[in-house]
Amino acid sequence: MARRGPRAGTTWLARLSWQAGLLTTLNPSTAKRSHEPAAARHHQPTMSKKQYNEPIKGQASLFSFFKKSSDTPLSSAPSQRATPSSTTTTARSTGSTTATSTAASSGTKQLSTPLTACKKPASSLWTASSKKQAEDGANGTAAAPTSSSLGGTKNVNRTPLTECRLAPSSSASSSAAAPAHVGSMANTPPLPSEADAVVPSSSSAPSSVKIPTKRSAVVDSEDDEAEDEIVAFKKKFSVAKTRAKATAVADSEDERAFLDDDSSSEEEVRPRKKATKGKGKKADDDDDFSASGGADSDSEDYFKDDIDMDEVDSDAFEPAPKSKGKSVASSSPSTSKKAAPPASRPPLKPAGASGSGGLLSIKTQAEVAREKAKQQKNANEATFSFLVDPKDADGIRPGEPGYDPRTLRIPTKAWNTFTPFERQFWEIKQNHYDTVLFFQKGKFFELYEEDAAIGHREFDLKLTDRVKMKMVGVPEASFDFWAAKFLAQGYKVGRVDQVETALGAEIRVKDGKANGKPAAKKTGSQKEIVRRELKSVLTSGTLVDGSLLTDDLSSHCVAIKEDTPTASSIPTFGVCVLDASTAQFDLSFFADDTGRTQLETLIRQLKPKEVIHEKGNLTVSTLRLLRSCLSIDTQWTALKAGTEFKRADDTRKSLVKLFKQAKEANSSNDDIDVETTAAEEEVALVPESIRSMYDKPLAMSALGGMIWYLEQLNLDKELVTNNNFNIYDPLSQGRALVLDGQTLAHIEVLQNSQGGIEGTLLQLLSRCVTPFGKRLFKVWLCAPLREAAAINQRLDAVEDLLAHANFVSTFDSMAKNLPDLERMLSRIHAKSCKKQDFLKVVASFGKVARTLEVLGNLADEFVSTGIPQSIRSAPDLGPLLEEIEAMYDGDELLPVEGKDEQYEVVRRKVEQIEEQLDEQLEKAKKDLRCPAIIYRDIGTKDIFQIQIPVKIKAPSNWTKMSSTKDVNRYWSPEVTRLVTKLKEARERKQTVVNEFLLRVYAAFDRDYSTFLQVVKTVAELDCLLSLSKSSAALGEPAVRPEIVANSDRAVLEFEELRHPCVLNASVDFIPNDVALGGDAEQLILLTGPNMAGKSTLLRMTCAAIIMAQLGCFVPAAKALIAPVDAIYSRMGANDFIFANASTFKVEMDDCNKILTKATPRSLVILDELGRGTSTYDGMAIAYSVLHRLATHVGCVGFFATHFTSLTEDFEYHPQIRLCNMSTQVSNDTRAVVFLYKLINGSAPKSYGPHVAAMAGMPDSLVQRAIDISRQFETTSRVRERKMRANESLPLTLQADAAFLIKLAQLGLDSYEGDKSQLVRTFKTIKQGIDLVHRKPRAASPSSSAPTAP
Repeated sequence: MARRGPRAGTTWLARLSWQAGLLTTLNPSTAKRSHEPAAARHHQPTMSKKQYNEPIKGQASLFSFFKKSSDTPLSSAPSQRATPSSTTTTARSTGSTTATSTAASSGTKQLSTPLTACKKPASSLWTASSKKQAEDGANGTAAAPTSSSLGGTKNVNRTPLTECRLAPSSSASSSAAAPAHVGSMANTPPLPSEADAVVPSSSSAPSSVKIPTKRSAVVDSEDDEAEDEIVAFKKKFSVAKTRAKATAVADSEDERAFLDDDSSSEEEVRPRKKATKGKGKKADDDDDFSASGGADSDSEDYFKDDIDMDEVDSDAFEPAPKSKGKSVASSSPSTSKKAAPPASRPPLKPAGASGSGGLLSIKTQAEVAREKAKQQKNANEATFSFLVDPKDADGIRPGEPGYDPRTLRIPTKAWNTFTPFERQFWEIKQNHYDTVLFFQKGKFFELYEEDAAIGHREFDLKLTDRVKMKMVGVPEASFDFWAAKFLAQGYKVGRVDQVETALGAEIRVKDGKANGKPAAKKTGSQKEIVRRELKSVLTSGTLVDGSLLTDDLSSHCVAIKEDTPTASSIPTFGVCVLDASTAQFDLSFFADDTGRTQLETLIRQLKPKEVIHEKGNLTVSTLRLLRSCLSIDTQWTALKAGTEFKRADDTRKSLVKLFKQAKEANSSNDDIDVETTAAEEEVALVPESIRSMYDKPLAMSALGGMIWYLEQLNLDKELVTNNNFNIYDPLSQGRALVLDGQTLAHIEVLQNSQGGIEGTLLQLLSRCVTPFGKRLFKVWLCAPLREAAAINQRLDAVEDLLAHANFVSTFDSMAKNLPDLERMLSRIHAKSCKKQDFLKVVASFGKVARTLEVLGNLADEFVSTGIPQSIRSAPDLGPLLEEIEAMYDGDELLPVEGKDEQYEVVRRKVEQIEEQLDEQLEKAKKDLRCPAIIYRDIGTKDIFQIQIPVKIKAPSNWTKMSSTKDVNRYWSPEVTRLVTKLKEARERKQTVVNEFLLRVYAAFDRDYSTFLQVVKTVAELDCLLSLSKSSAALGEPAVRPEIVANSDRAVLEFEELRHPCVLNASVDFIPNDVALGGDAEQLILLTGPNMAGKSTLLRMTCAAIIMAQLGCFVPAAKALIAPVDAIYSRMGANDFIFANASTFKVEMDDCNKILTKATPRSLVILDELGRGTSTYDGMAIAYSVLHRLATHVGCVGFFATHFTSLTEDFEYHPQIRLCNMSTQVSNDTRAVVFLYKLINGSAPKSYGPHVAAMAGMPDSLVQRAIDISRQFETTSRVRERKMRANESLPLTLQADAAFLIKLAQLGLDSYEGDKSQLVRTFKTIKQGIDLVHRKPRAASPSSSAPTAP
């Protein structure tokens, strides 16, 4: 039966594919047989459009072949089937010629056909008639091909890929007569398997030429692009899934054979992987994991472990025999080896037995294997069933009450279907379903399933969706970069490290068997897999690696537990604050007010990035407060009560367990165990700061929730066992100046109104050099000093530093290059510090110790004693550092020679093997008579390759490893054996070195508290130097504030005071004099138009107080203060959406807090109180609050308002001074000139319409507003004067009289306030009465009418 050739006009690649037997993978329309019945053609399988567009197997190799042989014409001889014989004969043609003929019927040229190289079966299953027919075809007696009536092309025999491999055509064969076409397909004998293919006879081909069955030598030639294409194609097909691999062996072997024939070299090369130049891959990749491989890819994720393959279904395939020859190709027939007996083929079905009918239903084993592989691929691409309808560990779906997004429920039956890697992945993922897991595979980190979808969606990472588990991959070196990007988007990031190499896994299994340990149980064809462990889970609030931290300031995680039985109850809180980068825990317990002032202060001071709380514990008010103060990027984690957010008793047990494990891990065998009771053991293990909180169950529960959370992140042991626990008081009451949350926000101490640090006191004053100094300075700024002696002592130190520039320069030269030693200490304790970082830490502490000695000598000249005492109190690090440095040698932290017996053993073993390898090199030089032979390492795997020039012929038993155009590289049998032993010895040596490194870290960590004390000393010096630098940068005038000691009331006196934060931004800033308390009035009632500078005056006064009590100079000509105990402020008009509170409600909450907590030593700032409600209601409230503060509280401060009537009511109050910001107004142009100067007296108007005109409002509107304002003012003043005409006392004295009458009725014993303040109240009332008598009352309305403006 004749076959039609390819259509005219088809590409050369299609024609070549047809001739090589690949036409079955192309569009079937190019291979239709016109002679077959219509029914048979109707039942032929067709390809879909998707299948047609898929890459053709072998296409890359065909392209490469033609690229290298583009100038060599194809042979005109059609392919033929040779007669089988008992001896396998392989041949490769050495050249090609062009022979064309003209077809009479069509006028087209005869297609040239390259010879095809085929393997001969060991025994024949053909019938005698089939043999005879084949012999006739070989002798040229078969019928010649005839032209087809369709398309005008020749009917040429087609050789399937499963039979033959493409080989370059021979030039000698072009002159031979064209062999006759083989008979019809009905008489064709059964096809042999891929391992049993035969080679056609050729007069030009050698009778016996050895062709390698597998070619994998590394070719270093840069210009061999075709070779790269072949290797890329082979790599593409090498990542078949493990399950499909077994059944597709025959097909893959034939495919490799086809590719190998495209080689330009006839040397046999030892099978091995070709080093690729893929993105992120390195030549020294120890593990060689493919980033694009799926979960089932056959990579070095699996290692050799004598796996029993008997359980694998052997009926599905017959593996092709592999060539084991190790000699160079030779022309001698004796070098050819016999092939294995052919596999039995399935019997032919009778015609009509299937839908296709007859011979169309015949399938080779390769086709069966491909179909099974395709079915397996389709099954693998299906989504896991438990991901279609995901549920948490309790079986709750997303969106249902109680759903836990951290867990995933995986059915029991699903575990039985997982591959080893899938099982390894889902064992970790099921407990971290809300975490993006980076799985390490060799030199890559890979993300699977939904994690991969997130990476593709968020960052456009290339998604591989060809396997059941979707995947994206990133290089190992860029993990920190990508982890930071995921964290910035609010995701948790988990890092799963590969804790051993494939070689290390083999050594582990070998050692386990040698020690009698049972091997891991395997089922079926499952292989051993390298171990991987979840190293850590990174969250925005628990970052410990300096490469991921973007700021030198602390990154906090806060756990909160609340107890508020009823809505009217006072809330109490237990708080645990963690700075994971330094492993510092701060515990706090406090009873808050209804406004939750202390909690707000804590949140504003710390600005946590992560909040942990118990499910359903926090009240609505608390949640609203937290959401209003926290950033939208803050991460929230709710834990289950009891089991996750632990109770106080469970927390104590967990702490004892953790500290006990840490003690046992750090203790040596020589330590003597002393029997103690459980209580004594707890006292010995648990730090005192924690034990002091045993009676605070809320704080202990918050600590328990934090510990459980850290346990899930694999951070509990390395952070908790640092013993770095402190007690934290948000307001530092009794010890420091109280700056609550509102004051921090209003005065812009840490953050401005836009959320940045521009124009804040932190930006102005923080000039620290070291990272740990910056963190300490922020703590100082949030809690300035309160006692006069402490303030003066710090000011003395700052003054000394300003006078000794050499001290400053010496410290800066030491500190500017210091790493973050505080964070490094916690990394050393966790044993996760890099070698280079550890060496840097040791060197830095040595530098610090030497510098402190020099600074101590310079500090002897200081007048103050604070700095010299601080330096002398620092511990001496010299002996400790000498002891540490004596343990190791060199920058690689290797043990000192002769001091570590275990290391010496493995080191000598490595040296012995290396000496033997040197001997082999000398032997090779001598045998080959070439002194230029050297060893060459390719990466870390292919080492000690014997490199010889190409002109030198290597022995036949050497294995070729790689080559360039100038040299070839080999492994001799002895070198191969020694290299294997050397790799294992080096692996054991590295294990010993790693264990030694951990011992060095442990020895350093034993003195953790000593090193931490030195760090704190350096941080304090850095903060003092920062204050001195900031004082020097204030310009003129700047003065050291005078601190008044032993004062029971606050006193503020500033001359020419300026705002420190606008000094650099404004060169013409108008200074002002401010005096409060002492000889001056306690409060200033401040009036004036908008934009006149009232708020700026208030803020700069507060900033000056903070700077003075912090120990810094003040931007003023003169400064005198009696220390303030707290600053309370209410500025601006902000509503509280999250708390369901209006502007007026927020004002009242703040006022209530101020009236409750303010003392005579407090500074109070109130700006435009009462404007959130109606005019008269707001005026009444403003009046009441001002009178309370001036008469009964006795604090100092400012009360800025636009209610000008208040100036008349408090004109006679002895503790209130009327002031305004000076302005000049032009009635003609309505222009307002702001002079920004504080002067005595009240402002006549607020000039609202004038300011509106400055904003660009139409003149008609402005004029109408002026007229209405004049009318309202006239009528209201007349009404007020008429109401007060018959008053004998002002409103202030009327309120005072009512207070005295009530107090007299109740008696002094019933007074619950401060008795000393009550005495001051009596004095204030008496002074008011005297002042009324001295000043004349305002005239009645009848005597004088108001003057219109």
